[in-house]
Amino acid sequence: MGVVSPTMLYSALDQSRATPGRNSLTTEAMHTLDAGFDKYVDKISPGRKPVLDINLEPGQPGLKGAYDSLSDPNKYASSGTKKANGRYGININPHADRAYFAHELGHVAAQQTDVGHLISAARSNPKVGRALMLAAVLGSTGTAALTPGDEDLATSVGLAYASQLPTILDEIQGTRHGLGIMDTAGMRANLGQRGKLASNLLNYLGAPLLLGVTANAAGNLVDEDVPYMPS
Repeated sequence: MGVVSPTMLYSALDQSRATPGRNSLTTEAMHTLDAGFDKYVDKISPGRKPVLDINLEPGQPGLKGAYDSLSDPNKYASSGTKKANGRYGININPHADRAYFAHELGHVAAQQTDVGHLISAARSNPKVGRALMLAAVLGSTGTAALTPGDEDLATSVGLAYASQLPTILDEIQGTRHGLGIMDTAGMRANLGQRGKLASNLLNYLGAPLLLGVTANAAGNLVDEDVPYMPS
């Protein structure tokens, strides 16, 4: 599971809530957002009308639900790539805020565009992910080791973010298109819903920062013994 940040815990508790809230995904809201999704996709990619398989996974109370959400991030709020039957799968907790459902719809909408499909494919390709992660770790550590002093942190963090670029871009797309779907459906996201989606995005932005700082620290432990050669 790794390190759990406050934003990760908040998102996990919110997505796995066991009782309905004011903006929960009611049947009516689901149909409205689904109709908005069709209109939105037709606007950004005319002629494409993806079919959805929606799986409702009711949440668990309290920390148990948060643990479930953290240990299996796909359980309460996730969407997949196109399946063999031509449909896209979405898992969602109907008690959670409908903004999360819109976000998952946003991921599917993004895949109907050429750029969005490319980003999603890069994210879902394990070989690409491993290669980018390895490059980030080696690059961050190597840069820190070969650069005397501690002035190389920004470079190390930048390399770490580059390793997670497909994931970060895919999440940004999900949020951007999800908000567009809510607008199209006449359910414009309020400030609280935008804050929840922003908090969820921070979870993906925080991991590369931790990776970059850690790799940088490891590299700087090495560069203590690297003599400085003046030019």
